[in-house]
Amino acid sequence: MPRIADAYIDNAIYIYSTAEDAEMGKGIGGSGFFVHVPFPNNRKFQQTYVVTNRHVVHSTATPVIRLNRIDGFTNSLATRQEDWTLHPDGDDVAVLPIPLNRNEVRCMSIGMELFVTQKLIEDEDIGIGDDIIMVGRFIGHDGRQRNTPAVRFGNIAMMPHEKIKAATTGSEQEGFLVELRSMPGYSGSAVYIYSPYAMHDMSARRKGQPFRSRPAFLHSTNKRKK
Repeated sequence: MPRIADAYIDNAIYIYSTAEDAEMGKGIGGSGFFVHVPFPNNRKFQQTYVVTNRHVVHSTATPVIRLNRIDGFTNSLATRQEDWTLHPDGDDVAVLPIPLNRNEVRCMSIGMELFVTQKLIEDEDIGIGDDIIMVGRFIGHDGRQRNTPAVRFGNIAMMPHEKIKAATTGSEQEGFLVELRSMPGYSGSAVYIYSPYAMHDMSARRKGQPFRSRPAFLHSTNKRKK
């Protein structure tokens, strides 16, 4: 597995049941990550969201988000279940708009253009065996002073040819089958595909296009732990 960029660690956040749990770093809860979406009327400005699994939000009435600060400590943001927007089709996804002072909070958000689509799968030749990276919360060592995300590695085992029925909600949703060394606490984590085609610009060359700079990681989907 190639070395990943350190910046992707700053995409992960922790979610706890209470403010006290967040302060103490108690091993209950899940993970999440930052996504930014430009305003439709002015793309120079953007809204940042926290994304996690629906079942992480529903595990407590007051989900508390813990963020790393630039000074080495953390901020905690208390929310309510009703503050979160759930996927309308019942998929195991929940999002929350969040105000961020990037001069205070240490974070890296990803844009919607990096989410995997069928076109991106075809353009980058994404398929079985491609490397997967998941960045999230290792509850055996949360870190009391700051979030210390850990990275897990795996591979795509099956592509999303037909929808899968979710055990928690009963809804049918599109999903990748991934062989990944996961653990409790990683629910809601971002999962990335390492694409050698994007890294080495092969997809552009196949199309006869000039060299272009592309990110080494493509956002895939957040996952439900087994």
